[in-house]
Amino acid sequence: MVDRTTVQSGSATMLAGGGTTTNSTLSNPVTTTKSMIIFSNDTSTDAASIPDFTGQDSGTYTATFVSSTQVNFTRNIDEMNGAIINWFVVSFQ
Repeated sequence: MVDRTTVQSGSATMLAGGGTTTNSTLSNPVTTTKSMIIFSNDTSTDAASIPDFTGQDSGTYTATFVSSTQVNFTRNIDEMNGAIINWFVVSFQ
């Protein structure tokens, strides 16, 4: 971008019954006070963690920076629905 804003993207998998947190690594470090995380999740009701869109109300997630190169996704409870979390990190200069 002309103003040196950068965007990184990726995905993280939350396995069914696999705990409440998962991390993703950014390919380039960011200044966390000048960056934001945008994400969505596709929740599955089967143990294979393949989204089937029948469990859309299952799982509430939060995203936080663990460091300049790590993003953490946390859900409220460990449940039997897996999810794929698609994310973007936008860094402003």
